[in-house]
Amino acid sequence: MPCTVSTRMRATLHLHCCDAWLPPGCLGANPGGDSTHISRGIFMQDKQGRPLRRVRAAELTSTTLLICGVALLLVAGALQLGAYYAQLRWERGQEALSNQFLPAPTAAEAAESPTEPSPTPTATAQPTVTGSATVMLPPTLTPRPSPTKTPPPAPPANPGTLTIPKLKVSAPIVIVPLVNGQWDMSRILYEAALLAGTGFPGRPGNAAISGHVSLKGRGDGTFRWLEKLQPGDDIIVQQDTMRYIYRVDSSHVVLPTDVSVLAPTAEPSLTLITCTDWDFLKAEYTRRLIVKATLAGQRDTGVPAQ
Repeated sequence: MPCTVSTRMRATLHLHCCDAWLPPGCLGANPGGDSTHISRGIFMQDKQGRPLRRVRAAELTSTTLLICGVALLLVAGALQLGAYYAQLRWERGQEALSNQFLPAPTAAEAAESPTEPSPTPTATAQPTVTGSATVMLPPTLTPRPSPTKTPPPAPPANPGTLTIPKLKVSAPIVIVPLVNGQWDMSRILYEAALLAGTGFPGRPGNAAISGHVSLKGRGDGTFRWLEKLQPGDDIIVQQDTMRYIYRVDSSHVVLPTDVSVLAPTAEPSLTLITCTDWDFLKAEYTRRLIVKATLAGQRDTGVPAQ
């Protein structure tokens, strides 16, 4: 039945235009009742002229505004939480690279520890005879020169450039110092950080180079796709006119406390290090990605590195 306006309700319509009466005929409750619909509310009565049910438009509006307000607060909170964790990720990433590993014993430190036993002084007894008694004097020690310490090798004047053809990466190598037991990575952005105290590219020993995964507001870091390297891939270091070609042997993940990856080696080797396994709850990287490579060849290009 279509909704109609009751004569008895016209005064009510004028006085209570903000109220809404839900017509049973129009809304599915109590069919057959008389009602009317205006722009600001719905007024309804039954056949005897008694009001059936009323819902205030103001109540509907308040409920809608409350729901919208809660939804907006949830969206704003989610955006703020996402921004907070994004900033934590970058800051923890920077801190993680600064605290890559505990410093490993260097070749220079190992050379400082004497491997030969201490020289045994030779004693010469000088007996002195007085009458019938023999008195033994203290032995005379023959001094021997102490072994000369081998000075650590000097770093190259130009650390060179690191190139990874498969990843299309080319970055200048910068030596980062060891300060209070930690490597200072605070000024490293897209550079490849050669950890001081490890080896040097092209020389016997283990040269450890670290790089960022990502940078705040700058996108991917130098070692963002380091995980794609596989055994047999080439890593090139060029210093002045010399080009050293390393070949990847293995790639694995270790804990930040595993310093065995920095141990010195007899042959020229290269260790690339970056962060991996981001923990969202802790807002930090929990593992280190390690790529090991050994020197496969070298040649003089005759052209200095750019």
